[in-house]
Amino acid sequence: MLEIDHTLSGQPTAFLGLPLNMAWRKGHSQDLPRCAGVYVEVLWPVRGIRIGQSKNILSRHRGALQWYRAMKDGTDRNINRRGILPDYARQYGADGLEAFVISSDPALADDLLRKRLEAHLHEWARTQTVWRNFNTENTSRYLG
Repeated sequence: MLEIDHTLSGQPTAFLGLPLNMAWRKGHSQDLPRCAGVYVEVLWPVRGIRIGQSKNILSRHRGALQWYRAMKDGTDRNINRRGILPDYARQYGADGLEAFVISSDPALADDLLRKRLEAHLHEWARTQTVWRNFNTENTSRYLG
């Protein structure tokens, strides 16, 4: 399998002094921590990204995996939900999905800081042209 480095110029490498991992390579996801932070779900079949934040990255991602699988199996109670992410989930489920920690710096235990970083990355995702943007949440109220 050919490895491609998806690190791009123009990707943020830090936010308010917090280092960011923006080098996502297929097949190289890490074990997710049980702590607060910001992560990305890379949807490799369509080169999509969904950026999220959580008090517990591992728990949040496990819940997302269950939802992706249930959508593909047709067992999710909101199976008829429409949108870019539900449509992807119905077609692929969790196949081709990898999660990467963008930052789990201890400072991200602060809820507002986590939400500000997520909003910053959502803005970046809207303007970049390499990845398909699957972020639909309006986080602009946290930009400051």
